[in-house]
Amino acid sequence: MDVISARTAPMPRVLWIELSSRCPFDCIFCTRASLRGAGEQLDFALYRRLIGELEGPQIIRLNYAGESGHYPQLAEAVALAAATGADVELVSALATLKPGRLQAALEAGLTRLTVSLHTLDAAEFDAIYRFSSLEAMHQRLQQVLEWRRHSSRRFMLDLAFVAMQRNLAQLPAIAAFAANHGIEVLAVHPL
Repeated sequence: MDVISARTAPMPRVLWIELSSRCPFDCIFCTRASLRGAGEQLDFALYRRLIGELEGPQIIRLNYAGESGHYPQLAEAVALAAATGADVELVSALATLKPGRLQAALEAGLTRLTVSLHTLDAAEFDAIYRFSSLEAMHQRLQQVLEWRRHSSRRFMLDLAFVAMQRNLAQLPAIAAFAANHGIEVLAVHPL
């Protein structure tokens, strides 16, 4: 075996699969609209074929720039990914997701949900996300926390914070919020 093949696997072990490049939000830092316009949904037959060709994946992340939580076959996509034995992850702005769709994805085998939370101030939420509301975000997050408390199947819940000059003062409050709700990971992404 040569040195190159000893360092690489024949198939990817960590995958990012964007189920949807559509998103109802228009976050001020996001390049999704300029890169993908209105966006589109991944063809489910193509997704099924891709998942079927994987060999021993470790992590399958079902998003990139879009809001994959709105993908029509989200629970089915999670179940197919989970059947590979991989950890299945999703990042979401959360505020616009229908509770039933999210709960179905969790029950289908989602192992990690990362919530994009960049402020706890309602006016600043409007200015950053430019869609939905901080109240809607709180409601969905409270539902997820409740599901996590009562679920027989554990899943990781964490937060992602895009750090900008305009919201940096919010970081201590978001860290305290995470700690108060038993959310152990707060990833900070500088812009």
